[in-house]
Amino acid sequence: MQISPILWLAAAVGFLALEASTFNMTSIWFAIGAAAALISCLFTDLFRVQALLFITLCRCAGVPARWQSGWKVEPGFCGAHDWAQFYAAPYGWLYADPSFGVGAVRENNEERRLHYFGNLDTFRMVANTQFQGDFDVPKDHWRADPYDNQVGEMETEDRGLRYEEFLRTKEVLEYTEL
Repeated sequence: MQISPILWLAAAVGFLALEASTFNMTSIWFAIGAAAALISCLFTDLFRVQALLFITLCRCAGVPARWQSGWKVEPGFCGAHDWAQFYAAPYGWLYADPSFGVGAVRENNEERRLHYFGNLDTFRMVANTQFQGDFDVPKDHWRADPYDNQVGEMETEDRGLRYEEFLRTKEVLEYTEL
């Protein structure tokens, strides 16, 4: 039986109306998004997607999991990064960095892969522990980064500024091994 494209369009409009009316509730779009994230993890190195997918899968399996983001810093480099934590009794909250783990698999480095499932390197600085969390000084306008924020944001009296509208730099000024 062939379904008319008009019926598919009507179904899509119906789902959109349902989604709009249940904005704060989990819906079918969550499941579709999770499946899309899983597929994208197979073909991309998007660390945020990989961390969120890990958290989603943990929670689906009944394992408490949460998200963190911040900075990865090492000699000559600093950059924003996302990772996860999961709860394993009796150890408590452990770390997982799926993107570094996948990188280790691609390099055939089993020791490094195992390290990033339960541990992190010492070159991390946590900047966010809540996905889409509020700022300490509330913003009056749209955010440039609606998910987390490791690089700061600016706004004028009239609107929020996009990242390409102001100059920002980051650099490692000093690195000392203790």
